[in-house]
Amino acid sequence: MPSGDGSSGDTSAIMSKTGTPRKQLADLTIAGSVSPGGSIPDAPSYAPSVSEVTATAATLSWYGSSYDGGSQVTGYNIEAKKLPEDTWTTLVKGTHSTSYKTQNLECGSQYQFRVRAVNIHGTSTPSKSSEPVTMQDKVKNNTEDSTDDYDEKFPPFELKKVSIDPADTFNEEYEIQEELGRGRFGVVYKVKHKKTGQSRAAKVIKCIKSTEKQGVRDEIDLMNSLRHPRLLQIAGAYERRRDIVMVLELISGGELFERVIAEDFALTELDCIFFMRQICEGLQYMHNNNILHLDLKPENILCVHKNSNYIKLIDFGLSRRFDPDKTTRVLFGTPEFIAPEVINYDPISYTSDMWSVGVVCYVLLTGLSPFMGDSDAETLANITNGDYDFDDDSFDDVTQNAKDFITALLVKKKEDRLTAAECIKHKWLNQKEDSTKKVVLSTDKLKKFILKRKWQKTGTAIRALGRIASLTSCTTPPSSPQPFHFQAATSPPPSPVPSASSPATLSPTYSPVPTIHVSSTVITLAPPAVTSRPEPVKD
Repeated sequence: MPSGDGSSGDTSAIMSKTGTPRKQLADLTIAGSVSPGGSIPDAPSYAPSVSEVTATAATLSWYGSSYDGGSQVTGYNIEAKKLPEDTWTTLVKGTHSTSYKTQNLECGSQYQFRVRAVNIHGTSTPSKSSEPVTMQDKVKNNTEDSTDDYDEKFPPFELKKVSIDPADTFNEEYEIQEELGRGRFGVVYKVKHKKTGQSRAAKVIKCIKSTEKQGVRDEIDLMNSLRHPRLLQIAGAYERRRDIVMVLELISGGELFERVIAEDFALTELDCIFFMRQICEGLQYMHNNNILHLDLKPENILCVHKNSNYIKLIDFGLSRRFDPDKTTRVLFGTPEFIAPEVINYDPISYTSDMWSVGVVCYVLLTGLSPFMGDSDAETLANITNGDYDFDDDSFDDVTQNAKDFITALLVKKKEDRLTAAECIKHKWLNQKEDSTKKVVLSTDKLKKFILKRKWQKTGTAIRALGRIASLTSCTTPPSSPQPFHFQAATSPPPSPVPSASSPATLSPTYSPVPTIHVSSTVITLAPPAVTSRPEPVKD
């Protein structure tokens, strides 16, 4: 009988001493009776997400209930069904988190999972079932953390839908501990949740214009849909007249690239496989929920802790919901990592993110930027022309499977690129340890690449929370706590206004060539007022 690795409480499943569920266990967790003055909660929203599948274990994460029945949800029951059987069995009852790692599953078997919410009045109906998952031995990495470190991959707070609360609530719930960094758009503080004592991060974002507030609201709305261990999680949001504060999980490990160039880290291709697989898992979840990241780059890939090899994707400020049935163009991006269709102001798709994955992988393996030119304009021209190669001697120690993986992503025609799901199935990301080169890759060029990126970032705003523990580009050093009393807005929030940074959704016949404004970090594309598109400008 499969089991979880956390404290499970009592289970409603009757089990034999050998751990095998008895046949009479169909429809195990029955919704309880309703007490006067309340009701059972709604079923958890959406199907649970399944990740980190191995031969005998899998990690589940899910949304809480949209309605708690008038009483606090006290826990969640996790159920599994071994296909092709129809019987659902309870793996764990009463877990308090919205993420859980199940263990002792049967290798080679196929499972589906679902979740029920519990309050004092009873148990909800089940959530939707997850997609079938086959238990198989994925790539085993010598950098993988032990199961004892499982908790570090998840925030220590319950994942629930976050709405923007009045500012006074922030003061009641949190205590400011120290300033971690500041930039042009706001300040990041380390805060302590008064009730639990947990450390979190409060990102105070200046919002002078109504469009700026709407942009932050859009980001919060997106993060409510991104409940996955590979993605930065939000715990709360609060508003006053000129600021919005986002309370986020505290990630202290710093940037992935900083981790792999450390003196105590010997980077191998197997490590790169482990990291790239996690990146693809996070993007697959986003794309399955019709969300594009649109700003994947090294600075937005962080390690959970200083000595951890688990990563999270951060910074969803440029992310957008995506309807594949509509034509969507965006007006921004980051030089070196931007896809050709963005530069040409062509329609984007899920695989626009995957181009960036290919660039990140290329840099991680070699320290070289595949399209880097002497200027941003030259870099963008190299991207639109698809000019890159594997000729540098840095690729001498890189396997052909790795090169094939990159080649399948750096394809000019977006329809021909690998999707995130296809990447996860790619031969390179599924290599076993004994068939992967153990050669230690040189990181000398990667160190130079990072130094160049730091120079480019100097003086720019804090783009994301993740560099909390290693904000080397901030002009203001960490300081002792400053007076910070979050006051409520004196007027109601402005009505939603389309954000200036929202994607341009145009008819297929309207596709003007944009004017490209380049800063050291982000490019902004401004479409001219024309009704037809001339030939793309080339360098």
